[in-house]
Amino acid sequence: MTNAIRSFNMEMTDAQKVVDVYSAIAASSATNTTELANAMSKTASSAEAVGSSFENTTAMMAVMINKSVPYAA
Repeated sequence: MTNAIRSFNMEMTDAQKVVDVYSAIAASSATNTTELANAMSKTASSAEAVGSSFENTTAMMAVMINKSVPYAA
């Protein structure tokens, strides 16, 4: 959470927003908040540098995580 706040130039008062976005996206995808936070720690700086918002970056990460989940045979 701290990484997202710092990378996207948010205030610590936006912490609840980060939790809410992670929770909403995790609930509607095949990922969880831990995976999203881990992915964000690796991509936030680059995403912000190219102008992607926190919300869009989180949604894109969820899609990528969903695509990488192996399917049961």
